Amino acid sequence: MKAFFRSLFLGALLGASGFISACDSKSDVFPTVTSPQTGTLYGQALPAFAAASVTARSYSTGQEITVVPAANGDYYFKDITVGKWSINISPAPGYSWLSPMDGYAKAGRTEFIGTSIYEPNITPGGWWSIDGKYHGFCIPLTNYQSNVLSFSYSSAGANMSIVLSGIDNSPMAFPLGSANGSSSITFSLTSPQGVVQQWTTVGGSGTVSVSVYGTNPRRVSGSFTCQAVPANSATVAPKQITGIFKNVDIY
Repeated sequence: MKAFFRSLFLGALLGASGFISACDSKSDVFPTVTSPQTGTLYGQALPAFAAASVTARSYSTGQEITVVPAANGDYYFKDITVGKWSINISPAPGYSWLSPMDGYAKAGRTEFIGTSIYEPNITPGGWWSIDGKYHGFCIPLTNYQSNVLSFSYSSAGANMSIVLSGIDNSPMAFPLGSANGSSSITFSLTSPQGVVQQWTTVGGSGTVSVSVYGTNPRRVSGSFTCQAVPANSATVAPKQITGIFKNVDIY
């Protein structure tokens, strides 16, 4: 009888040992949050601000789910249909697209998809227009000092300078037009006769919106829309200015 119970005890130990070794996998490092009928997929997109969103599409049902990664780049698709899913990461401005990858949701488990590493696309770009006339960007000149960002662009017959005050580490909108404010857009136009006209948003109106703010590297992307008035207060109509900028590095 003692031998029988000893055998049962050894068998239980061996069974427990086998169970523990079977759990030694990436998917078991993270606690499951799934029901027995669904699964969860987990992944990372690094650096943390490189991914704007992540979309999972079920191969079997066509269902699509979009999530926004957490501040550390982690993202989850919780309690989804068991089976194969296509994972497509939409990059933030300044980062290139990566090829979609597949994940397999398993019943009652949290499966690690993988870590996607983005290399920054550092080529600055964008466009701006004055009263609907298009001007392309060239390489900007930038400066960051005492929470002030300034950058300028030049194209044939036109130059533009943007100065934004109160820069911090998050997306935000900068109001323009205040006579006492330091956030402003100024630009100059050169006529065919060589006469230079200067315009400014001081006395005008508008905003510059910074939609993406990278901290490593310090790179901003955004847009602006405003009315500019002549710098010499001439009685002429304001000029409408719109534009988009991306990947402006802050030094």
